[in-house]
Amino acid sequence: MSKIDLTAGTAVSMLLGSIASIALILIWCGFWVGLTLSTLWGWFVSPLFGLPVITLLQAYGLALVFRAAWGFDNKKREPESFGAFVARSLVQAPLAAGLTLGVGWVAKSWM
Repeated sequence: MSKIDLTAGTAVSMLLGSIASIALILIWCGFWVGLTLSTLWGWFVSPLFGLPVITLLQAYGLALVFRAAWGFDNKKREPESFGAFVARSLVQAPLAAGLTLGVGWVAKSWM
């Protein structure tokens, strides 16, 4: 591994890049969580209990409320690089949403 001399400009660029990456992850994952929850809500909760359909943003807000109520992930994980974290986050969200929606669609088809 080579030694990198950080100048003030390089350090600021790295910081802004990290902040932009985290913002992208929050928006990307929020979209998939909201889409999944709003779709499943429309398929199952609305017809069953007669509740109104919720929007993507309402579903994301509801997911945040549930996440705060149940607590955040405290599992010990192996340290990973920031790039690996970004890549994992960007790939994991649509895969989890697709799997969840697929299982929900099968259950909805059998109803």
